[in-house]
Amino acid sequence: MDVSEISLKTTIFGSIYESPILIATSACHCLAHVDGEVATARGATETQCIFTHNWTFSNMPEEKVLQILGTKFLHIYLTTPVEILKQIVPQA
Repeated sequence: MDVSEISLKTTIFGSIYESPILIATSACHCLAHVDGEVATARGATETQCIFTHNWTFSNMPEEKVLQILGTKFLHIYLTTPVEILKQIVPQA
């Protein structure tokens, strides 16, 4: 097997991505960095990873994170109230 040219490219939902790594928000990113989830989204973009954002951000409106370039997936929980899902899923 020739491993002189290694690629992490992967296909997810029919789209090709440079990396199979997804960086997901957890909670309170602003405790680790003043820019919170924005810094995490920037880091994901700079490393060509996919950023998965949650509808609950610790320090800013979702619109600010979504302005950052790069691939983003919406991270939802099955326990999220249906009324909230009806509002956020169409925006994803």
